[in-house]
Amino acid sequence: SSAEERPEASDADPSTSEAEAAAGQADAQDAGADNGKAAKGKDVKGKADNGKGAKGASKGKDKPPQRPAVFCKVDALRPDSAGVHVTVKVLAAKVVVDRARPDGSQHRIAESVVGDDSGVIVFTARGKQVDQLKEGAALHLRNAKVDMFKGSMRLVVDKWGVVEKAEGDDAKLKVNEDNNLSAIHYELVAVNGR
Repeated sequence: SSAEERPEASDADPSTSEAEAAAGQADAQDAGADNGKAAKGKDVKGKADNGKGAKGASKGKDKPPQRPAVFCKVDALRPDSAGVHVTVKVLAAKVVVDRARPDGSQHRIAESVVGDDSGVIVFTARGKQVDQLKEGAALHLRNAKVDMFKGSMRLVVDKWGVVEKAEGDDAKLKVNEDNNLSAIHYELVAVNGR
């Protein structure tokens, strides 16, 4: 580099470290390369600190549109399934826990058999989800996951998911009760001594 491209001690801000000044100078040189000029040290600070870097350029752009939810069938669920969207019909529901908490709120858990035309599975609902478990109701379970309970699969929707009423054609589900995924017992097997 020539002496003209380096900031002199009198031009540099005393609070700026050498690394910051060097980084700012490199950015300014890249910007000046377009018009054939190299920036001096005092101009580097102004260009580096004005907040119009790469981050500022993306502020005006819109986020990409969300992808539509892809719904799967009950028989596609596996013990490690997570983030799935399923449309199901409630066949039976039973409240298994209904207690008052010390703060006065209710702690409710219900288990229900839900399914579609490919099979059925036990769905564990918590809190406000329990209110939507009415026999014959069709539900969209968004961002659901499978939890294992005593070796069998249970479908759950945690705080990141949504349970909502299905309407229209989705509400007219026929259910295949012959394929009960929760009746299959899974066992964790060690492979190669692990």
